[in-house]
Amino acid sequence: MRRPHDTWAEVYDLAYEEEFGAFYEQLTQLTLKEIGKIADPPSSIIDFGAGTGRLSLPLARRGYQITAVEPSAPMLQRLRGAAVDVDIACIEARMQDFRSDQKFDLAVCVFTVITYLLDETDLRRAIMSAQNCLKPRGLLLLDVPSSQVFVSRNLQTDRIIRNVRIQPESGDLFNYSEEIVLIEAGCTDTLFADQFMIRAWPTDQVLGLARDCGFTLVRDLSDRFASSGSNYYLLSKQ
Repeated sequence: MRRPHDTWAEVYDLAYEEEFGAFYEQLTQLTLKEIGKIADPPSSIIDFGAGTGRLSLPLARRGYQITAVEPSAPMLQRLRGAAVDVDIACIEARMQDFRSDQKFDLAVCVFTVITYLLDETDLRRAIMSAQNCLKPRGLLLLDVPSSQVFVSRNLQTDRIIRNVRIQPESGDLFNYSEEIVLIEAGCTDTLFADQFMIRAWPTDQVLGLARDCGFTLVRDLSDRFASSGSNYYLLSKQ
């Protein structure tokens, strides 16, 4: 089954670097800094929606024990290819389907991961997956994207043309479509395209489900990530 980002995994990082420039790296460094405050190496961390390793790779290089969970095989392949100097356990799975006997100190679920959960059943299952794989008093770092994330946008740089369309469907569901054209030596004939559904989740609903699944809110970190378009929360397994 095709997963979101399968068709453009090879240009995923380039697309975000070109669109968001220095802010993309700043957000990464800010997230790493906050994780460093939460847990010291060699704590065990599970990175849900790990993508190409934006967080998993630098965390592993800082001495954390990292398990990267990612549903897109091409994205995970790129992570594996970049992890030549570190040992990262890479698992191809959706967050809501993940099961493990290993227990972790910290679970990370950020950068719009929950928007790919389209109904409350899957959201609850995903939160329970995090709960089940954490040690007692283990922590979950979670972001909840705000409405400003769900907007269409166009971009053209010297390297890419990127068109993102986010169209409202029923309720909080949105149809996401993406087209990326690489500009190489004056040529613009390399096209990458994708389409999938995403959902905007109300913060109160997410935190309420987390509470029902056995989490307590430790800290609201949203002010520290104010320019990210998402609210960030640190939760603790009861």
